[in-house]
Amino acid sequence: MNGEIYIGRAEDDTPVYLRLQDLLKGVLVCGQTGTGKTSLLYLIAIQLLRFGVKVWWLDSIKNDGLFLTQLFLNVMLYFRLNQNFLYNPLQFSSGRSYEEIVLGFVEQFCRDFHLLLGSETYLMQQVNETIGRSQHLGNSHAVTVREVQETVRGDHVRTFRMLNYRDATQGRLEFFLNNAGWTLDCRQGFDITRLAGTSFNLDLVGCQADVQGFFAGDLIRSIISSRRAAKRLSNDLDLFIVFDEANRLFPRNQELSIAESIPTLSFVSQISREYGVGLCGATQTPSFMASSGLKSQSYVKILIGSLGSNEDYYDMCNVMGMNRDQVEWLKTHSKVGQAIVKLAGGEFTEPFLVRVPFVNVKGIVQ
Repeated sequence: MNGEIYIGRAEDDTPVYLRLQDLLKGVLVCGQTGTGKTSLLYLIAIQLLRFGVKVWWLDSIKNDGLFLTQLFLNVMLYFRLNQNFLYNPLQFSSGRSYEEIVLGFVEQFCRDFHLLLGSETYLMQQVNETIGRSQHLGNSHAVTVREVQETVRGDHVRTFRMLNYRDATQGRLEFFLNNAGWTLDCRQGFDITRLAGTSFNLDLVGCQADVQGFFAGDLIRSIISSRRAAKRLSNDLDLFIVFDEANRLFPRNQELSIAESIPTLSFVSQISREYGVGLCGATQTPSFMASSGLKSQSYVKILIGSLGSNEDYYDMCNVMGMNRDQVEWLKTHSKVGQAIVKLAGGEFTEPFLVRVPFVNVKGIVQ
């Protein structure tokens, strides 16, 4: 698919565009609240929707995606956890074996809920035991997270170490179900391949950070896994996923703690472009993101307005290839709506100053 996305104007007032192919290779947008970060994301998303590209907007802090949904009522759906979003991470999905689905769930769950290796192995055993018991009873449907929880709760362990694994796993499962039980109480919720053909806003605001991270991560990982299993290779941008607080999906503790390092999303960010999926993360604190994830993998990096700390400035400017003098200039001259754009290749291989227009989607909706 050919096409260009307008993002603002250069210092000489000429319009600046990104290609759809650029967005396919990943985007990271950094800046404090009020600097124009969301306005830029609105601008990109609106143009993509008009191009026919599907957009998933995953909210974790503010309801920014809600206004985009209201603006495109006939195009973009609105989902809210525990209200109208039905999803079972263990449900059947076309193109993927059930063993792969189970493995993906266990890895994602243990990563986001900070279970160590022994508990990960224990959870895998309990999921498989739940599946085996269900099949023995003649059931052909997928098991649910609640059924796995019941298996763990009824497990009579014999050693102190296994007791620790069971208690840790049971505690995380109960926490998960207490926060997302209504959404999870289904055997077959919204199918991931059908969701890929739909634009929607998933409102996770108000949920615990670990729960938000799981749903955002599982959706992203599952769609890539499905397309990978189906060998659906593509050079065209088909789906663009926007998520705020990217540091929650790509936390720095992946690199700081080997025991918690299950880099499923870091791997996904490297291969998503091969399957027509572009990932766009927004964050106020780039220094809290793992360098092995979206921060280093993104083809397009945008620093808009100001950042909160010296660590954030130097961390972001380092991955954008900026020198110390440029960093010091940014710290004193950054303005709202002023962005520094850097591409890994192409037109903006050197940091490029762009004025981003203000897009008042909230005002349009009202």
